[in-house]
Amino acid sequence: MRLDISLQFILSLVTALLISWSVQAQPEYSKGAQKAFAKAEDFMQAGDIENAEKSYLKTLDLEAGHTLAQVRLGAMYFDQQDYDDSKKYFGQVMKTHPDDYPLIYFKMGEIAWREQVYQDVIRHMEQYLSYRDGSPKLRKQAEKYLRDSRFIAVQTPTDIPVSKLKGAVNTAAPEYLPAMPVTGEFMVFTRRVRGQEDFYISTLTSDGWSEGLPISDLNTPENEGAHCVSADGKLLIFTACARRDGLGSCDLYFSTRADGKWSHPRNLGSGVNTSAWEGQPSLSSNGLTLYFSSDRKGGKGSRDIWKVERTSSGWSKAKNLADINTTGNDESPFMHWDNETLYFMTDGLPGFGGSDLFLTRLENTGWTTPLNLGSPLNTSGDEGALFIDMPGQTGYFARTNLLSDELDIDIYSFPVPDHLKPLPVTYARVQVVDDQTRLPIQAVIEVYDLQSEKTFIKTYSDRSGELLVCLTSENSYAISVQKEGYSFYSRNIDLSGTHSLLDPYRIEANLIPVSDPQVADSSEAIVLENVFFESGSSALLPESEHELKHLVQLMEDNPDISISIHGHTDNVGSPDDNQVLSLDRSESIKNYLVQSGVGGSRIACKGFGETRPIDTNDTEEGRSRNRRSEFIILKK
Repeated sequence: MRLDISLQFILSLVTALLISWSVQAQPEYSKGAQKAFAKAEDFMQAGDIENAEKSYLKTLDLEAGHTLAQVRLGAMYFDQQDYDDSKKYFGQVMKTHPDDYPLIYFKMGEIAWREQVYQDVIRHMEQYLSYRDGSPKLRKQAEKYLRDSRFIAVQTPTDIPVSKLKGAVNTAAPEYLPAMPVTGEFMVFTRRVRGQEDFYISTLTSDGWSEGLPISDLNTPENEGAHCVSADGKLLIFTACARRDGLGSCDLYFSTRADGKWSHPRNLGSGVNTSAWEGQPSLSSNGLTLYFSSDRKGGKGSRDIWKVERTSSGWSKAKNLADINTTGNDESPFMHWDNETLYFMTDGLPGFGGSDLFLTRLENTGWTTPLNLGSPLNTSGDEGALFIDMPGQTGYFARTNLLSDELDIDIYSFPVPDHLKPLPVTYARVQVVDDQTRLPIQAVIEVYDLQSEKTFIKTYSDRSGELLVCLTSENSYAISVQKEGYSFYSRNIDLSGTHSLLDPYRIEANLIPVSDPQVADSSEAIVLENVFFESGSSALLPESEHELKHLVQLMEDNPDISISIHGHTDNVGSPDDNQVLSLDRSESIKNYLVQSGVGGSRIACKGFGETRPIDTNDTEEGRSRNRRSEFIILKK
C-alpha cells in the first residue's frame, strides 16, 4: 500500500518524536530485524515512503516487539488519517512502554478528538500533561484539547438549521465576511479569485441575493477585506495591508458612498492605527464607537478586541476590552445595532475547537460573561465573522465545506434562537427640507435618550438632508432638528408601546424660515412633541427640559421674533376643565422661558382645550396626539 502523504511533514513528525520521546535502551533485536529497521530509516530519509512502510512492517514480522518500528508506523498512519492502524501501533507501544513515550498520549488524544470521542481525549490529554516533558507549545495545545473536551462533554446538542444563502452570492470561488447596513438592502462581502481578495456587492431581491458585482471603486491589485458597513450604508471601514500610507503591517481604512459611488479610501490615522496589526472593524449604530482587533502592545493575548470613541477632536485613545479578552486570539467583533450585544470570535475560551463564536452584552456594570453560541454554529474548526440583521432574527457567516477537495467557502444563514438574539431595534430615517422651497437642508439633528437623559447622537444630516439612526426598543427618544435661520423641529418616538420594529419610522422634518414668518393665524404650528406634563396637571415633567432649552435657544438666536404658545387637550373630562388646563400648560411653558431669560412680552399664550383635535379621541393613541403643546412664530 502506498501512503499518499507529505514527506516533509512525516520527516518533521519523526524528528519531533525522536526529540520529544524519552527513547529508552532497546533490547537486543535479531540481526534481520535490525537490518530491516535500518533499511526503513534509510528509505524514510530518502523520501521513499512506500518502501519505508514495507521495511517497518518487515521489521515487525521479524521482531514483533520492535518498539521504534511501531512508533514510526503509528506516526505514518496518523499522518495519512488512517486512525485505526495508527491506534493499533500506538496502542502496542502504550502497553509495553507506558511511560517511555509521552507524546503518544498526545497523538492518541488528537485521534480521539477527530473521532469525537471526548472522554478518550480527556483521558489521553490528562495522561500526557502528567509528564513534565514536552514543549510548552504542545502542552498549551493539550490544555486546549482538554478544556474544550470537558466543555463539549456537558453540552446539549441543538437543531439550529444552517443553510447556504439563497440567491447568486455563492460561487465556486470562496465568499466570506458578509456585512450589511441596517436596512438589509445590500450586502458587501469578500470573494477570493486566484488568490486575490476583492469586495463585491449584492442586492436583496424577491428571489434572494443577486449576483455579486465587484466594487471597482475600492478594489486594487492588493487584497481588501475584513470590513464593516455603517448603519446607513454610506460608510465602509475595512482592513488593508502593506499600503504606502500604512502605519503598520495592516491598517484600517474608510470610504464613503454617495450617488452610488465609493470615495477613494483613506487611512483612519494614528488615532486608530499603530505600527502593529489592526483589522476586523465594527462600527456602533450611532457611528461613535469603533471596535476592532489588534495585536498592539498592552493587550492580554496574541490579538485582543479594542475600541475607540469618536470625539469632536478625532478618535479617543484606544481602550482594551479587558473584561472579555483572553490570553488567546480574540477577533472579529460585531456590535449589533442595539449597541449592547457584541458577538466575537476567540480561541481563548472553552469551545468546540479552533476559534468559536461568542456573545457578550454591555450592561451598567460592564460586559457580561461571554456565552458560547453552541453547536452547530460552532464546530471543531475556526468559525468566521458573524453578522446579525437588524430585527435580530437572521444570522450570516461563512463556513468551509470540509468535504470539498478545493477551498470551498460559502456564506450561510440561520435563524437566531431567542437566547442568542440582540435587543430589538428599529430605525428612523429623517429627511430635512425647507418648508417653503421643499429643498433638502443640512441641519443639526440630535437624538436624545429620555430614559438615560443623554444625547444618543448629535450630527449633521448629509447633503441630501438625510440621516438614518437606529433606535432600541423599550426606550423613548426626543428627536430635534435645528438650522440657523429656521424654526426647529421636534419629534418623540416612544418604543415602549406596540409599534412594529419591522416598520421603521420615516420622518420629514419641515423647517420654517424664521426670516419670513407668516401671519399668526395662518402660520404653521410647530408641535413641542417632547414637552410632558403630570397627568391632569400643568406641572412640567423633568424630561421636558431638553426640548424647552431648544425653544429658549431659538428665541435667543432670533431676538426679533415673538411666539404664541398654544395648549390642547383630549376630550376626557369636562370642556371647561380642559380649557383651563390647556391655558395653564401654555403658561407653564411661558414661565420656563421667562425664567430662562426670554422677555415675557415676546410670548403670548392661548388655550384651546379639546376644540382643535388632530386625531380621533376614540383611541389612546389618538388622544395622546391631541394632548399637545405647540407654538407659532408671529410676524415681526
